[in-house]
Amino acid sequence: MAKKKKDRIAVFGGGAHIIPSYRALLNNLSNSYELVVYSEFTISKKYDAQYLIRSYPHRHYKRWLLVLWILLRFALDHMRLRFDVVHSHSTYPSGKLAILIKRVFRIPVVVSLNAAEAIGIESIQFGDLLNPRRTKINRNVIEQADAVTALTEFQASYVRKEFLRMDVQIIARGINYNNVKTKENVHWPGREMTFLHVGYLHPIKDPITLINCFHLLAKSIPCRLIQVGQDYMNGEVQRHAAALGIAHLIEFKGFVEHDSICQYYEAADVLLHTSLFESQAIVVNEALAHGLLVFGTHVGLLADLAEKCCITVPTGEHQVLAKKVIETLSDKDCCERLLEISKVWIAQHDLAWTTNRYKEIYMDVIERSARLK
Repeated sequence: MAKKKKDRIAVFGGGAHIIPSYRALLNNLSNSYELVVYSEFTISKKYDAQYLIRSYPHRHYKRWLLVLWILLRFALDHMRLRFDVVHSHSTYPSGKLAILIKRVFRIPVVVSLNAAEAIGIESIQFGDLLNPRRTKINRNVIEQADAVTALTEFQASYVRKEFLRMDVQIIARGINYNNVKTKENVHWPGREMTFLHVGYLHPIKDPITLINCFHLLAKSIPCRLIQVGQDYMNGEVQRHAAALGIAHLIEFKGFVEHDSICQYYEAADVLLHTSLFESQAIVVNEALAHGLLVFGTHVGLLADLAEKCCITVPTGEHQVLAKKVIETLSDKDCCERLLEISKVWIAQHDLAWTTNRYKEIYMDVIERSARLK
């Protein structure tokens, strides 16, 4: 009996390959599909990709030349491979190109929203909605896609409100928990607590609220803070910590390769995450998998899991957050309950779960496309 050919997926957007959790998803999907990733920028590091990568060969380019290269490269591959689905990582530029491909080649398009496509925070000049042209592009892409996914219900609520796309499907990006060492101890007063923050230092992550919260915690309980992430604020956060007199309690580790971050989860007891916005925050998955208690602002996955696996407060509320942390750490039963529920959730929403959800979406859009032909 002849072996059934695999369906073929063209993935638009080099960011999908660069992000470790996304790359793991693509590797998993490549077991069931033939995947080709088309990157709008040069990719020199291939990592452990199990799929084909088409990377724009020049570091400096004019936009029209990039568009022409991707269209020609895709057309040549499509003549040979006959793609069944185009899956775009975000709306621009990959989503705009994907919709153009749909019009020309009549191939269904899945668009995954992964960032700030539906928000605009004027105070820090962050988000696509601050740019009218980008907003128009995002609206066009989201309206014309055959399926749209968001990482969290929190993120999807903004998409529905701004772009009126009601059928957004929620697929949190799961991780592989097989090699994770989960802490078994429950955290309560009596020893030094190690707090952890994983995220680049940038106003969207609101590290000043993080430091202000930790300042209050250090007044009440013996503790230290490990901060992992590249600094895009030119030392402002470190100077703020020094001004508060707590610099000696904080280790700023700077940029750390993803494969080396596990050691910091294993050394910590609590994750503190104080962002102004998150589409998901994969660090929450990783912290829960390692058995950490998670506290932070009501954004992304923290918002979706609030009061079940995480304790959250409104953005910027460092005093409320510190109070919540101290109260919770003093309640052994509450700590145990959060950790037990977290174990169940992460077991149900791992990398395999995410992979299967995308396989369901691919199957659905392929079947719908076939009925229309």
